[in-house]
Amino acid sequence: MLLDHVKRQISLGRHIDHSVSDYAARNEHDAGSASRSMPNLRIMFMYWGRHGLSRFVRDLAHATVADPNGGATVSLSRQNEEAMSFGQLGPRLFLVDTFTASHGAITQAWRIPLLRRDLVVQLKKDRTDAVIDLMPHVWSPFVVSAIQGAGVRYICVVHDADGHPGDRSAVVTPFLRRAAYQADHVLTLSHAAGNRLLASGRLRPNCLSALFHPDLLFAARHIQRRSPSAGAPLRLLFLGRIMTYKGLPLFLDTVDRLRAEGVAVSPGVFGEGSVAAHARRMVEMGVELINRRLSDAALFMRTFRQRRRAGCTSSGSCRRERRSASESGRRSSWARASK
Repeated sequence: MLLDHVKRQISLGRHIDHSVSDYAARNEHDAGSASRSMPNLRIMFMYWGRHGLSRFVRDLAHATVADPNGGATVSLSRQNEEAMSFGQLGPRLFLVDTFTASHGAITQAWRIPLLRRDLVVQLKKDRTDAVIDLMPHVWSPFVVSAIQGAGVRYICVVHDADGHPGDRSAVVTPFLRRAAYQADHVLTLSHAAGNRLLASGRLRPNCLSALFHPDLLFAARHIQRRSPSAGAPLRLLFLGRIMTYKGLPLFLDTVDRLRAEGVAVSPGVFGEGSVAAHARRMVEMGVELINRRLSDAALFMRTFRQRRRAGCTSSGSCRRERRSASESGRRSSWARASK
């Protein structure tokens, strides 16, 4: 399990390994020996962002609830768009107040001393051993010393070591790295990001571990898949913010190449951001475009409607999907109403 793997990385303090084959073998060994040698660490997973990683955090929370060792809690911002969907965690959920708009990072900074105080109280109450910051928040560098002062290890997950071209939030990336440089241990999701951090000279190799992008539900779901009907086009989707580094032109080039090779393709682009530079080309290509950010519930409902038009595999699966879509929609509405 992901939780066991993370615990082993924390407890052993492994350094980054440049050998892909050895890294894979090590993970396989960890999976087989985790239950025999794993310390029962009490972990708090922290994510104070308003959106972007909410689905991952929710899936991780569900995985920790099912963990036989237990002891994991989640700290989430009340301003998170999916906050209400975490309610089933009960006392395992620790909510904090951050801000609802970007300028709040400065105008609401008066909250930081209170946040530090409340966080330490919660950590001591839960007897937490380690905090894993799943994506450093702009306030994270201000609370690291409070966490460590309470005798708790601070573990930082770094997704990107450098700012992305075209992303306005990239201006705070150097500041966010301060949380990593203060951390007891750093986890990166690629060797490339880890190597960039090491190149700064501010992080010791034995404080860095490279993990992977996990699929937390790969063994829990039994998805009934159908082969596409004869003559149905291949459905290709671009999901995410439309920015320079996301590679929208590469996606469109791929569609053109597939069509040139005789493959029927139905492309769709879903996400917020400027599409002016590619608008005419997408119209000519017949690209379905939804130029706004879509919530998990909206994406699910769209997929559900398409499956309804195509016909579900069974009436039971239709009912299950309809009920799930309805619940997702209600959670999304409650989250918006709570802001």
